[in-house]
Amino acid sequence: MLPTKEELKQHLLDKMTNQDIANIYGTSFQKIIQLVKKYNLNPNELRKIDKQIVYEHWLDGKVVYVGSGIWYRMRRSSTRRNIEHKHLMEQGAIKYKIVAEYDSIQEAREHEEKLILRYRSLGQCKFNFKYDGVREEITKRAYTSSRPRRKNGRKIEVWKDGQFFGIYDYIIDFAREISNEPGKLLNGISLMLNKNWKPQKGPLGGFEIKYKNLD
Repeated sequence: MLPTKEELKQHLLDKMTNQDIANIYGTSFQKIIQLVKKYNLNPNELRKIDKQIVYEHWLDGKVVYVGSGIWYRMRRSSTRRNIEHKHLMEQGAIKYKIVAEYDSIQEAREHEEKLILRYRSLGQCKFNFKYDGVREEITKRAYTSSRPRRKNGRKIEVWKDGQFFGIYDYIIDFAREISNEPGKLLNGISLMLNKNWKPQKGPLGGFEIKYKNLD
């Protein structure tokens, strides 16, 4: 059974990835993308992708991790340094909770710091790194969301099986829409930095990617 329009909208509001939604309904993330287009939903708008979120990971009624960053970071297991934490996420044992949204990274980090201190005093947050002070832990991290994205003055236009798919300011935005692991797709997409590209197979099979000059 596939999600209804309202169910799909709520999942997007909860900042779930296409793969997360697909797992719930026993289908593929490509099918979820098709439903998003069928229902004329805007995932970027519903997920508020420009916002910085503060989130919690719960296990057996306790907070095991507090983090902040851009929306998809909350459910990404590949960046976790703690193996147990990573495996629990991959097994679907972790429950996710967004506690706040901010316009700036600094505001999100400050809220994150307060939550870590609070939960640490309760003997929780076991998957947050050990530290002498929370600020030291947070400032040592490399937040990819704080790095300015390079813009080369051109957008990309994407077609799928001969039908218009969308226009994107950045390649990573397209990769995030069609994959739960956009970083892997970038390795292939980067091969066509200055030319149109129509791969015949693999996860990008059927897509045609074109650069558009901005006048």
